[in-house]
Amino acid sequence: MTVLELVKAAAYEAGLPVPTALVGATDKNSLQQLHLFYATGRELRKAGWWAQLKKDHTIFLESGKSSYPLPEDFFAALPQTHWDAANSWELSGPLSDSGWNYREYGYVTTENHRAYRVFGPDTNPSSGGGQIQIDPAPGDGDAGEQITFEYLCRSWLQPPLWTAAESVTSGDYRSCSGFNYTAGSTDTAGTVPMNMARGVGRDGGVVWQAVTVTSWGGSTAYAAGAYVTNGGNLYQATVGGISASSGGPTGTATTDITDGTVTWLYRSAASWTAQTAFTAGSHLLISSQYYKCLEAGKSGSVQPTWSTTTVGDGTITWTHKTAAYETLVSDSDLCLFDDDLMIQGLKWRFLRAKGTAYADIKQEYERIKDSALNRFNSGRKFSLAGGSGSGVVYPSLPDGGWGL
Repeated sequence: MTVLELVKAAAYEAGLPVPTALVGATDKNSLQQLHLFYATGRELRKAGWWAQLKKDHTIFLESGKSSYPLPEDFFAALPQTHWDAANSWELSGPLSDSGWNYREYGYVTTENHRAYRVFGPDTNPSSGGGQIQIDPAPGDGDAGEQITFEYLCRSWLQPPLWTAAESVTSGDYRSCSGFNYTAGSTDTAGTVPMNMARGVGRDGGVVWQAVTVTSWGGSTAYAAGAYVTNGGNLYQATVGGISASSGGPTGTATTDITDGTVTWLYRSAASWTAQTAFTAGSHLLISSQYYKCLEAGKSGSVQPTWSTTTVGDGTITWTHKTAAYETLVSDSDLCLFDDDLMIQGLKWRFLRAKGTAYADIKQEYERIKDSALNRFNSGRKFSLAGGSGSGVVYPSLPDGGWGL
């Protein structure tokens, strides 16, 4: 059911006025019902460990950089999912503030397993106010390595599902392969579903990451992992520093190339061909877009057409949206929670707002909620910033875990 259909169903069952629209409505009844719908969704989001809100995130390490932002739609972390992919190690953490400082200053150790905590403000007002700090700080040889973790997202709504060959208006939102996109033009969608997020997409059995490449510049600061082109060749910095005033990296040797205080490695970029095996770490050039192979496999039958933020679909360019989807954009938007659960939750809130008896309906809502949670649950939710010894107390969840 669409969001409008859910609200209508609850209004019919409660014997209350039925809205004709929610987005753009100005009458008090429709606005009240819309905001009670929001209240129901926000309460459910905090109630437990919903499978449909689980997502994963990858941090690509940069030399000398120890703090990384949380995902824009971050709500709460999933415990014991933080991994140092290159070394197959689980990260230690989240460390308390005292535990972090003890690790930093309290003793000398040869321990090289990475640890993390959340500390300091970021640009996400609903992420718990923090950034992921990694210890030890990545060195030049760690650039490009991946830290992965899973989390509960804030997005409990989603746009209508993408449909092949449908008519789309510029600015429309669609959900496809678990990601949200906005259309860049008014046109007809293609026939191949989009499957790209944060510049990473699948091509048959290969996973490619679109990378940002600039032309080499003299006397320029480059971080380890940065890509440049020079003389028609692709190079990647293995040691960060300041480039020379002129010249730049040259040649196709597989050995290190010194350029001022930067060290470069030549990266050969293959041409894409269908049903071809590619190895992890290899590079690809399609038109002016370079890609790095993150997961080896055999390519598909359709040439990749995405960048770090957009993906091609027939004649439409879609932009991948990373922000939380928690506010209604269209009456045809969808809710990720069960229809009967939302209807029951809306009914008791509608009746309470009208001063009518609602206790038995709320009791039935709680029963349906517990049933829905138990259908998915096998773990706990806790704060990425919390944990034993942190000095922060978080509200207990029904499953005994920790809330944001």
